[in-house]
Amino acid sequence: MRQIIDYDCNFKEEVGEVLKDISTSQNTLGFNVISILGCQSTGKSTLLNTLFGTHFKVLDKLTSGYCQTTKGLWLGCGTESFNSPILIWDVEGTDSLERGEDRATFENRAALFSLAVSDCMILNIPLMNLTTYSSSNFGLLKTILNSWFSLKLDQNGITRGNIRKTTLLFAVRDITINDNDEMLGRKVVQILDLLWRQVAESQNSLGNQIPASFSDIFEVKVYGIPSLPNDYDGFKQVVATIRYDLTTSILPKDYTRRIPLEGLEMYCKTVWKCIVDCQELNIPSQIKLVSRFRCEQAKDDILDEYKKSIKDLQKKMEKREFGFNEFSDCTLLVLENSLAAYFEVASKYDHEMSTNTSISLLVFIFHEFQNAVNSRMSLERQDLRQYTNILDYYKKGIEDHQVQYDKESNEESHYVSFDSSSWVNKELLKFDSLSLKWKTEFPSVISRQHLISPIKEKCIPDILNEISLNSQGKEVFLATYNTQEQRKLLSETLEIHSKKIYEKLVEEFFESLIKDILKEISPLLGDHFLSDPKLKLDDFWELTGSSIVNIHRLLVSKYEQQWITLFKNSNMNEFTSSGLEEEIALQLVLKFIQLIQQQSKYFHINIVDRFKSEFELDQDGVPRQWIGEDAKIMKELFIKAKNNSLQITNVFYPRKDQLIPFSGRSSNLFDKIIENSEDLSGIIALNKDHGNGKFLDSVPLISESNLKEIESKASQEITSIFSKAQLIQSTGRQPQNIPWWIYLLIIILGFDEITYVLTSPVLVTLLLLLASFIYSYLTGNFSSFCNYSQQFVIISTKILHYISGAIHSSLDNRK
Repeated sequence: MRQIIDYDCNFKEEVGEVLKDISTSQNTLGFNVISILGCQSTGKSTLLNTLFGTHFKVLDKLTSGYCQTTKGLWLGCGTESFNSPILIWDVEGTDSLERGEDRATFENRAALFSLAVSDCMILNIPLMNLTTYSSSNFGLLKTILNSWFSLKLDQNGITRGNIRKTTLLFAVRDITINDNDEMLGRKVVQILDLLWRQVAESQNSLGNQIPASFSDIFEVKVYGIPSLPNDYDGFKQVVATIRYDLTTSILPKDYTRRIPLEGLEMYCKTVWKCIVDCQELNIPSQIKLVSRFRCEQAKDDILDEYKKSIKDLQKKMEKREFGFNEFSDCTLLVLENSLAAYFEVASKYDHEMSTNTSISLLVFIFHEFQNAVNSRMSLERQDLRQYTNILDYYKKGIEDHQVQYDKESNEESHYVSFDSSSWVNKELLKFDSLSLKWKTEFPSVISRQHLISPIKEKCIPDILNEISLNSQGKEVFLATYNTQEQRKLLSETLEIHSKKIYEKLVEEFFESLIKDILKEISPLLGDHFLSDPKLKLDDFWELTGSSIVNIHRLLVSKYEQQWITLFKNSNMNEFTSSGLEEEIALQLVLKFIQLIQQQSKYFHINIVDRFKSEFELDQDGVPRQWIGEDAKIMKELFIKAKNNSLQITNVFYPRKDQLIPFSGRSSNLFDKIIENSEDLSGIIALNKDHGNGKFLDSVPLISESNLKEIESKASQEITSIFSKAQLIQSTGRQPQNIPWWIYLLIIILGFDEITYVLTSPVLVTLLLLLASFIYSYLTGNFSSFCNYSQQFVIISTKILHYISGAIHSSLDNRK
């Protein structure tokens, strides 16, 4: 027995201690609550102890007399054999002298609390007080009838049979042999009718709907109980009858307030708090409040238990460790176990509340599953972003989608038709197809609890994409997830990459075009200019222009289809066939200009070669013999060949029509050439600033300073060639070439000193022997000294003879 509400109206949280005596293996709704009210010292506790086998404290008349025994409200558990566990509230007696004037407040609170929590209220009334108002507690009974409207039990469906009516069990004490239950029952009903009319009139004035009779809201049972001291057997017999009737007909199978045993303490606490705080005591609201708290508590416990499993799932999805089947199995297992654990607790509470809370639980779980799917789908976007060569990815995607490449006759080259929107849509479709494969199968409990529609309402479209029946004909629901956020990010990434693909394809196109242009124009200078020194500049430009036009026609034919295919979806007007012709013409001229400019670095060699071809060879191509040649004739040949060879520098100053051999395009194309060639535009601007160039009517491909440098280098080499020719003409023989190392020795040692040393073989040999000795001393290998000495003597003698002969020969030639 535990005191739950103390004398000062404080709620002591000890209900759980009483509930420990009830087996948790039983149905937690399968219990009943009974309370007893009545005047002080009228045997209430004694009746409870005899009826239920409890051990509430009883009045001891011998030691304490007639005084207050039960203070506050006590709770005990019945130990007699009933169909279900019985919880008994022993309420402090009314009309207490100890409480004085404050007794009415406590009595009203206790009565209202008993009505709110009890299936059955026992009203203990002595027979002698049955016809009085105050001592019979009919005033308290009137309070109970009024309180029923505050409890608003009708809102919870009493009229629809969802909650049984509370039973008022009148225990009329100390009856005589002349009193019977029928007579007592008529008297009680008479009193109740009188009280009900008073209550109905009062409640009707407040606008409340009034039941026709008190019997519509209460079941009334009346039992006359003999005095225990005077008729012990009769007392026991009536108590046994009451116990039997409670078991068979009075008490319902389950607790009428639909609060499970584990939620009873919270329910009692909230009800008492409402009463003490003078708040409206709405029992359906209190039931829902307890249901909400317990269901939310169960939900939180489930989430704490399965949070780790969900996090593990997300990590495995982020690491690509889960496939579609593994994801489906894992999510099904989480749903099955979590819902089973939740409804094991929540099913005992208000159905609407448990259902709503289960939806909240499922929304959270599905949201976590969605996060896992989004994490996995984000990897698809990251893979695309990290692809080193997006063009290779696109080409591979074309092969995967079985899109054929258009091919030219040259099988080594191919080009790709790129449609930006089509490619983006294909990638998004691939993303959608993949995201729809991440499915979660619903456990059967979702269907049994009729949760499909609420899940659709709460989760679609924000969390779930769709809920559908299994296509295999099974009564199984499958859910797919909303990945629109990742899809949007992917779409933005694809738009960026589509631009990169376009740029790459354009870059590849121009790389291929430039490669072919260089391949075709590279031989032009060699074939028409360098290899044929007699070719005149006008002839050179005519042949070059003809070749460039032919190359232009060939390249236009080769790249026309590729150009149209590549840019057909670019929405750019300039990408037409005429645009291709102009672009190839521009690139041809630009690359030819670059080729000529590159040749300028070594162009003095070309000038010298042309000079040699004309100066050293006669008209038949036979080398000239300068020995005995007339000096005047040599000089004339020299001047003519030099002037002719230097004239080829005019190739760097062609006319516009020579540089641009395309009729009708010179002006427009020339402007684009200037625009696309910084070097050329700078050279032209420099020449205009000087204003005194000798080729003002031509297009300067190099600056005048570079041209002068080329002419200077060529003139020096030409002059050297002519000097050698003069030497031959005057001496009659070719000059001997002195080895370079002779000059090096002369510079280091001096001419006189080296001549002295080299003309003394003995000194040379001694120097070599000294070097050999030093080497042997440093290495410690003296055994080889003799061998080296012998060889040095032989070799040095030969070398000295050779060097001496070379020096004497050179000196003779100089003289």
